[in-house]
Amino acid sequence: MKHILLLLLGWGWATLALAQSPNPLLKGVIVYQSSGRQPAVGVSITGTVQGLEKATPTHTNADGQYQLEFPKARPGWRVALTVGAEDKAGQAIEVVNRSELAQCVLPNRADAVFKIVVCPKGARDLAAERYYNIILKSTDAALQRKNEQIDRLLQRRERDYASIGYLSQELARLQQQVDSVAIYREAWRLASINKDEASERTLDYLRRIEAGETIQEARQALDIEAATQQLQEELARVQSAIKELDTRAHASTTILDYRDALACLDSTVRHLEAHQDLISPLLVADYHHRIAQLYERLAAYDQAVVYGTKATEQWQRYHQDSLLAEGYHDLSRWHLQLGQASEGLAYGQQALALFEGVYPCDHPRLVRFYHTLALAQRYRHRYAAAERTARRACALAERLYSDDQVDRLDACGQAAAFAVEATQENTRQADYLGLYPHLEPLKP
Repeated sequence: MKHILLLLLGWGWATLALAQSPNPLLKGVIVYQSSGRQPAVGVSITGTVQGLEKATPTHTNADGQYQLEFPKARPGWRVALTVGAEDKAGQAIEVVNRSELAQCVLPNRADAVFKIVVCPKGARDLAAERYYNIILKSTDAALQRKNEQIDRLLQRRERDYASIGYLSQELARLQQQVDSVAIYREAWRLASINKDEASERTLDYLRRIEAGETIQEARQALDIEAATQQLQEELARVQSAIKELDTRAHASTTILDYRDALACLDSTVRHLEAHQDLISPLLVADYHHRIAQLYERLAAYDQAVVYGTKATEQWQRYHQDSLLAEGYHDLSRWHLQLGQASEGLAYGQQALALFEGVYPCDHPRLVRFYHTLALAQRYRHRYAAAERTARRACALAERLYSDDQVDRLDACGQAAAFAVEATQENTRQADYLGLYPHLEPLKP
């Protein structure tokens, strides 16, 4: 079955045969984006395994190939790669497929090749700016259609107030999820597609966007059913099919069609899970986390917890502490949304401990971690602890942000509110003990 040859794909792995043997070598190639697979010659590269062993730096040869040796390492160990800033001719370059580099592990196959895609530095900027304007227009159109649905319901003689209320809440939630950073991130992702490896349908999608079509119009070129069928075929077509499904999932997310995005990711994950012996579990974990985030956007927090847990189990197994910290933080938030304060508190504490062990003490993300943990402590009626945690968030926010920035206002507002609650709890305890000094303090 040819499709069993697959799938180290989302990582840039090209697999040539089924031979399996432990191998301390990382073999790969560096090519230019959308160039007809032009090799990048004379690019320096090195890597560190598990933070313990560093390979001797090398340069790509005339075919763009490189080889890094890690004598003490084992297959499955994560490799942190460092790619040089220019090629042999002095052309400044930048890595295109950074997300794949972040997931690189030593293969258990001697013939595996890890592909790195680069481009001239700054080459994607203009394309991303063009895509940004198209995506913004498409997102506005999606919100406008939702508004029009509500208007039509309001104009009916017999109004369906339940439907009106539901759509109004959904519109408010979608409006909160639209932000310029997320839109630019998707524009940058489109500018990073390597056309040398894209399916014809993906290329058609890009052509239609570049011709001025909205995302709603252009995504019709990306066929979920055809791409899913292609998953059963030969390796090269499977790779392009998964990238096509991924492109449609991102497109649907930008126009707030989360269920269509879920359909794309679900097709991919079912196929990946059927061949877990041939792929990196970290790739599957990444898809599980993306599915969990889509369920969060749909306010389906129970399903977000299910898929978020699957992702964190793999991140824990492979010691991905930075990802695990973020995953636990998400699980804490989702459990709190479900009213499960004990679970929310446990995950919040684990997330903070991991994050503080990986990142510096003034990292901006810590503000959010403190905020979530303080909420969990409050829901567990630990008012003094909640106040202390909230004050830590406020103190960090005051160092990082100006007076009128939202993150600072939120953090310090939370600290002030929790201080009031802690004072009220102290007063309640004092009054109780004053009346009944021989009894134990009140339990929250």
